[in-house]
Amino acid sequence: MKIIGIVLAGGMSRRFGRPKAFAVYKEKYFYEWAKEALKPHTNELVIVSHPDLKKEFERNGDEHIEKDIAQFQGKGPLAGIYTVMKAYEGEWYAVLPCDTPKMNPLIMGKIKNFIREDVEAVVPVINGKFQPLIAMYHKRTQSIIGERLVEGDYRVSSLLDRCRVRWVTEKELQVDGEEFENINDEIAFQSLLDDREV
Repeated sequence: MKIIGIVLAGGMSRRFGRPKAFAVYKEKYFYEWAKEALKPHTNELVIVSHPDLKKEFERNGDEHIEKDIAQFQGKGPLAGIYTVMKAYEGEWYAVLPCDTPKMNPLIMGKIKNFIREDVEAVVPVINGKFQPLIAMYHKRTQSIIGERLVEGDYRVSSLLDRCRVRWVTEKELQVDGEEFENINDEIAFQSLLDDREV
C-alpha cells in the first residue's frame, strides 16, 4: 500500500502575522513536526505551499515542494490535496497541516490503522469536532475533489458528504485531543510556548 504524505503549508498566515510553517517550537519549524509525524507511515512526503515560500523550503533541504495547480491556486486545502494527488501516484494520501506541532508519529500510525478498502477517508472526530485535515484519503477521492473545485465549492465537508468515511474518536485513538490543536494566531502560539516551559 503506497501512501503519500501531504504537509499543508500553503497559506501566508494573515492571522498569524507570518508564515506559520516557519514558526519555531522546540527548536524545529512547525512544518518539520508535521513531516516527522508523517514520515514513518508514508512512502513519499510532499509539501504544498505558497510559491513565495518555495525557496525557503529549499534552503532548508526540502525537495518535494508543490504549489497549487494554477486553476485552483489559493482555493484552500482541497486544492493542495488535489495538486498532490495529480502529481504523485499513491493509493492513500496522509494529510497533515503545518500548524499542529503537537501531532506525532504514534497518533498518525493509529489513524492509518483504520484504513479499510471499503472507505475513501479516515477522519478523526476529537471531542465532537471533526478533523478533516489530519486524515487519510484514498485515491478514489481525487475525482470528487476535482468536481468540488471546478464547481467552486472549496469546503472539505463537501468532500466528506460524498464519500464513505470512517470516523475515528479520541477514545479509539486513546488521546485527550491536545495533539490536534491548531496554532492559528500569536496568542495560541504564545500559549504553546508557555506550555513547553511548564
